[in-house]
Amino acid sequence: MNPPSIISLSGLDFKYAANQPLVLRGLSLDIPTGSLTAILGPNGGGKTTLLHILLGLLSPEAGTLHIAGRAPAEYSRRELSRIIGLVPQNEHIPFDFSLLDYVLLGRAPYLGALEQPGDQDQVCALKALETAGLAAMCHRPVTTLSGGERQLAMIARALAQSPRILLLDEPTSHLDLANRRAVHDVLRRLADEGVTVIFSSHDPNLAASTANHVVLLRSGMVLAAGPAEAVLTAELLTTTYGLPVQVITCDAHRVIVS
Repeated sequence: MNPPSIISLSGLDFKYAANQPLVLRGLSLDIPTGSLTAILGPNGGGKTTLLHILLGLLSPEAGTLHIAGRAPAEYSRRELSRIIGLVPQNEHIPFDFSLLDYVLLGRAPYLGALEQPGDQDQVCALKALETAGLAAMCHRPVTTLSGGERQLAMIARALAQSPRILLLDEPTSHLDLANRRAVHDVLRRLADEGVTVIFSSHDPNLAASTANHVVLLRSGMVLAAGPAEAVLTAELLTTTYGLPVQVITCDAHRVIVS
């Protein structure tokens, strides 16, 4: 039996302005609870737009969306922020926060106006830093971190929200091999702990090495969705990216080349 879906979309349309074309069209999709889902497709295919709709930052033109069984309008902004965390591609940090103070910003959905983080918030932030492998540098200024460390710091801040769903937009696009591996390991660990992880990427090899569920998106439409081994085929990837793609199995791992 298939696991229940934590996110369900049906017939979703979206465009940024009335006189512009649809960015997402007739999009129907189910994300299994506890899955590690990759949303794959070429640039401009609607991946980031879809993540922002899931987060509640954008509203669809038509269709339905349910998160944990409820429509987004049934949640307050604070309730939704406790369920879903977002890790953007990059972020400008205007203040010279320590890493711990930066991660504590993720506790905002649990604090009242002008309320300062308490002991429990500190515990959550330190646990998030430990999960991201950054606990030893918690007092370092964020501005001194490397690109890979900053990416892990953004993940830690989102984890401090204690979300049931974690969204990541191109989480490894600017990272070297070592930091790509570090992010990969964190995502796998979170999925093992029951967090539903959804990340966008244009790199099918990241999906092949990380995800257990894959969505192929092109021109705002779902071409295929399901278990990674069923979706990451040469035929489907060729259609998605519009160029010949081969899938090679080596030591039980899939390598995708074009």
